[in-house]
Amino acid sequence: MTKTDQNVDLSGYQKILFRLQRDADGYPPNDWETLWGKELKSGFFQIDNIPFYVRGISDGDIVAATNQQGEYLFQRVVQPSSNSVMRVIVYEDDAVQPLRDRLKEFGCSTELSNIQRFFAVDIPATVSISKIRTLLDEGEQADRWSYEEASIRHKSGA
Repeated sequence: MTKTDQNVDLSGYQKILFRLQRDADGYPPNDWETLWGKELKSGFFQIDNIPFYVRGISDGDIVAATNQQGEYLFQRVVQPSSNSVMRVIVYEDDAVQPLRDRLKEFGCSTELSNIQRFFAVDIPATVSISKIRTLLDEGEQADRWSYEEASIRHKSGA
């Protein structure tokens, strides 16, 4: 669920700021990404959305963040979730929704970014990551999309 939807109770949620490291090509396009976190206790939050750019963070992770001038800055992962995150850029507009629908059939959730045809995928521990990789590899080999692994928590071959 997107926290910006109307009628969503945001009590207990804070935006957590994550500093991004750009590569030689200038990716990601921002210096910071904010993720929603449900405050568990002072300074500790459970991440409640799928990151578009942050590496090594998954939906459901418990993180520590410090309040600096009214903003919560990520410090460290306290307890990783079992979820993995991949990100996909699809080359044709009409292929985005069918791929998102297929991933949903597997049990994944996706979140569309503000960049056209780019979305993040949350892969719960109960979903076979090898099936997701097979699907994404097939589309990548057919030059329909490209993907990256951003936070892999599944055990090898699971």
